Amino acid sequence: MAYAATPWGYDVDGDVPPILTLQGFHELTGSKFVSDERIQSSIDAVTARFRSHCGWHVVGALDCEATLDGGERRVWLPSAHVTELQSAEVCGTDVTDRCEWSRLGEVRLPYSPDVLGAVVVRFRSGFAEAPEDLAALVAHRVIHNVSLPFGIQQETAGSVSISYAQGAVNGQGLAHLTASDRAALSAYRLQEVR
Repeated sequence: MAYAATPWGYDVDGDVPPILTLQGFHELTGSKFVSDERIQSSIDAVTARFRSHCGWHVVGALDCEATLDGGERRVWLPSAHVTELQSAEVCGTDVTDRCEWSRLGEVRLPYSPDVLGAVVVRFRSGFAEAPEDLAALVAHRVIHNVSLPFGIQQETAGSVSISYAQGAVNGQGLAHLTASDRAALSAYRLQEVR
């Protein structure tokens, strides 16, 4: 297999699919935005932001490989949806049959010397199809982004006051996630306590 690096610190075999396709977006929205040429770029930007926040690819059942530091018998894979543990090696020795693992990405090793990069785990990870709530969240955010006005939204001459539209200030609203976005993504986000 030819694994390729991801921005999330692990490698995948194959291409990472979008969370929501353009066709999926049109199906969710009844094609109300079919003539807007900004939809695809907004889908791509929202997808990238959501994945960055979650810390892994989320959508796409992919074969993955993670190289982790040793020292702890309990390690965490960069995934919140592991469907298969394919192999585990500690310092080059196959320990797959002696490991326990969970869907949430926890792997318990039989031993783990305190060596950087000692543990290499191959696993299958990600949802084959985007969960409905996640697809709807991407569509909602895209609609919000393409609906934002650009440039100056308010201007006052006396005492000089200028207000910029959200789209002009932070790149179509993509520079941050709203509190409701973060709450909705919490089910897919890697836990900080790892």
